[in-house]
Amino acid sequence: MTDKNPKESSLAASVKFAGAAAEIGVKAYLEANHPGAGALIDMGKLTVSSIAGWVRSHNERKIKEFYNEFIREDDLNVPTLKKQEISELDFYAILAACINDIEEEKTLLYATLARSLGLRRVSNAEKRFFIVALKDLDLGDIERMRRSYIASKYELIPVQGPIYDASIARDSAGSHRNYGYERLVQRGFLEGHNLSQLGVRFVLACYQEQNLTPASIRERAFEPMRTFTTAYDLSSPSFQDFHRTFSSLERAAGIRSLGTGTIQKRAGQLNLPLATTHVILIAGNATKSSRIDIDALQEVTQRKKTIGLVLPGADFSWFESLRLIDVLRLDKIDTASIKAAVERIKILGLRDRANEQAQRPPIRGGSQV
Repeated sequence: MTDKNPKESSLAASVKFAGAAAEIGVKAYLEANHPGAGALIDMGKLTVSSIAGWVRSHNERKIKEFYNEFIREDDLNVPTLKKQEISELDFYAILAACINDIEEEKTLLYATLARSLGLRRVSNAEKRFFIVALKDLDLGDIERMRRSYIASKYELIPVQGPIYDASIARDSAGSHRNYGYERLVQRGFLEGHNLSQLGVRFVLACYQEQNLTPASIRERAFEPMRTFTTAYDLSSPSFQDFHRTFSSLERAAGIRSLGTGTIQKRAGQLNLPLATTHVILIAGNATKSSRIDIDALQEVTQRKKTIGLVLPGADFSWFESLRLIDVLRLDKIDTASIKAAVERIKILGLRDRANEQAQRPPIRGGSQV
């Protein structure tokens, strides 16, 4: 006689427990003196057995989904969950909350929370608090927390307009979203309009790592590089047409531009955004102008990674005195050529950032960042 698989036995016991509890609950409710209930039963439109059967079947599906997520045997990146790593009381507390939750979409969140408890990622002081909070909060409110967390870790690319704000805004009084906001505040998950440390821990306990990325919420994030584009023929219609396409393709490639302008010294100071990691220096039709401040550009190229971009027919002889990491020459101005230049700029920018990260000395007592 072979022993039963512990996972299958636990699952069967849980299904049996849930089914029996559901049937008793349905009977108790329908046999009470609620107006109309007896008539419905007599008419054959509603029976205890049919409702109990539906609830039992529904709960079985829910429990199986819970178990499949709770024990992901193909997940090689997560330590193996052992039965003794989560207490029976905690496990059944989560399972009972999951079964009684009307939002089926939260089933995977319950299973992930159970895994977090089993992997000791939640403190003893917070585990029951998180279980109750997961049951009481609407999925929409939890998803707002998730999005806020992702926006705080990544610079999401908006379809248009400003960069995404990681804050959770209060809605108009009387709306269900405002009620949800108040519940987040009451539970200590918000500090002002941003996630508190408790809120962050709750999100991390309920979501898998792969579900806390921009792609998981159908968004994209800017690459870890910033550019400032400088040119001296900004008013030229041909340059404006070029730059409109260039800026659009930069954004599509995940490159965040901090603006376009000229670089000159004023009162001994450079007018260059401090956060710029790369300068794109464009040689165009008007670059023979005496407005070019070579001294300022030489200082910039010493301090910032600078890439030269030459438009067709431009004089770029003045590039010779500058320290450039590369010079890209466009044979013609069309979308394909501009896109190729943008992709090259992206490769150069990310390569230099990776080299800088590798050369940065490690923090004493910690890992290299």
